[in-house]
Formats: sequence, C-alpha cells, structure tokens
Amino acid sequence: KNKNLKRNQKLEAMMIIDELPENIVLEDDYIIELSSLILKENIREVADIEKELREIRKEFQLKIDKLPDNKDLKRLAFLDTYIPIVILHFSLLTKNINETIDEHNENEENEEKLTFRGFPRYEDWWIEELFLNHQAYFGLYKWKDIILNQCITQQQKDIWEKLFSNWLMVKKILNNKEENAYDYNLIFDNLIRKYAQLEEEIDEDNLISMEKIVNNITKKEDFTKNKTFHNVNTLYLKWKKSMIDSKSK
Repeated sequence: KNKNLKRNQKLEAMMIIDELPENIVLEDDYIIELSSLILKENIREVADIEKELREIRKEFQLKIDKLPDNKDLKRLAFLDTYIPIVILHFSLLTKNINETIDEHNENEENEEKLTFRGFPRYEDWWIEELFLNHQAYFGLYKWKDIILNQCITQQQKDIWEKLFSNWLMVKKILNNKEENAYDYNLIFDNLIRKYAQLEEEIDEDNLISMEKIVNNITKKEDFTKNKTFHNVNTLYLKWKKSMIDSKSK
C-alpha cells in the first residue's frame, strides 16, 4: 500500500506472502518480523525459516511453562514473543555468514580462504556493570566489534548491529530482575547456545585474564575523542523541541 516503495520491493513482498503456507495467520507478530528478516537477507527458503521459528517457540514455551509463577516476569510477557525471534535471527545470521564463506571459498579465483570462527564468548559482568564502569562498556563494545569484523557482507554487518542491540536489551532487562529472572535468563542462554553457538564465558581464569586485557586496552584509549559524525542535537531532540515550541505558542 506504500506508494513510495520501489516496484521490485512490492513484488518481493507479494512473493513472500504468496509462498506462505495457507494456515499462516498474517496477524501474528512473529510473521511480521519474519517477513522483515526475509526482505533484509533475501532469503527464499520461507518454509524452512518458519519451521525453525516454530521449533524455537515450542521449545522455549515448554521450558518457561515449567517455571514457577513469577508476577515480576509476567509484566514482561512481551519477551515470550520477542526472545524466540532474537534466537532465530542469531541462527540465520550464523548460517548466512557460513554460506557466504562457502561461496567465497568455492571460487577458485579467490586465493584467500575465509573461515568463520563463531561467536566469541561474552561475559556476564559486562551486562551487570554496563552503566557502572567504562571497562564493562568497553569489553562489550570490543566483543561486538570482533563479531562485526567476522561479518562478510555489509548486509550482515547491518543485521548484526540491530541484532546486538536486541540481544543486549533482553539481557539487560533480565539482568535488572536479578534472582527473579535467573531461570528465565538461563533458558534464553541455553537456547541461543543450541541454535547459534553463542555462549557465556564461565571459566574464572579466563574471566580474570580477559578483565586484565580489557583494562590494558582501555588505558591506551583516548576517551576524549568523538566520532566524526557525532551530533548532540539528534533528530528526535529536534522533533521534541519543535513539539514543545508549538505547544507553548
């Protein structure tokens, strides 16, 4: 219905709808997310993706149904829909990177052979202390940057940027609930490890070693530098001020 969309984008959207199984309910939130993902990654295997999402949702629901009633988590019921989608996106990104690497390596003209080392392990204290010290923020930033450099195409890099934000949002929300969300958080961690091989570092020696590395790196950084595109007056701030100004008149 958007007249501003390019013709090929409209055709792609219609093809996606046409390929969906007849029993799909288009009003489902996760179907909207799924269609958006298909458009971004140009994935044609709709049925396989839909099947994987259903498997993730089913396994996730079975696990959380076994948890004791928790009024605190019931206020976050939107996560029950959101988390399976985040897990699916991680799984698809992993597969997409591996497929790109396979295509690259099969090309005899490419002398350099690529490999995907998988997601490095993240550390829970980065999330726990994210707004308390700069080492936690910097450790998380470096972890994110390592994965970004493993993405091959610009499309994969763009997807990772958004996926990282979504994953961090879920982890931070659950972390803020502390012990009330431990079981729920563990279910999320276990499923994302199963479907995307994303794991948390639990070895204490490795944790201490990485902390020293992060501390040494941060000592060399100049935190007074701003990025070239840094702008304190954001688009939202401009809009907000215009709304305030209009109401004051």
